[in-house]
Amino acid sequence: MINYLISSIFPRRTAGIRRYRLISMFLAAFLSVILTGCNLGDKEAGSCKFHVIAYGGGFSGWYITDNDDPVPFAVDTAEDGAYIYSKQLETPLSSICVFAQALTAGTSSISIMVYDDSDLLASNSEYKVEDESLINEVTYSDFGSDDDSSE
Repeated sequence: MINYLISSIFPRRTAGIRRYRLISMFLAAFLSVILTGCNLGDKEAGSCKFHVIAYGGGFSGWYITDNDDPVPFAVDTAEDGAYIYSKQLETPLSSICVFAQALTAGTSSISIMVYDDSDLLASNSEYKVEDESLINEVTYSDFGSDDDSSE
């Protein structure tokens, strides 16, 4: 019965070529699904990055994404005259808050920059005036907004 169906679909003179093409087509489709990891409907996560840069002295601070627990960080060693902390994260669903404060009275400035992929989303720089303690904070909360809602 199966041989009759196959021979009626594929005549004898071209049966081998058609079977080869059919098998090749199914094999190519199968391999493309396997090699892509079956993530056909998944959207790739974006990349968020922030930098904290200070001059004159180190700093400590924390960051929070999407109302998660605070993650502390500290930098007390300079690289080429600057104290730098950089963190790469998956793009938050809604917000990120970055806070930094000077570790010593010698810290003259603290800058914070927040990027989504390569776009600068928010930045702030604070400079020491006289003997005050240097503190800086940046919050960005438009990750979850729908850009098409105004159309």
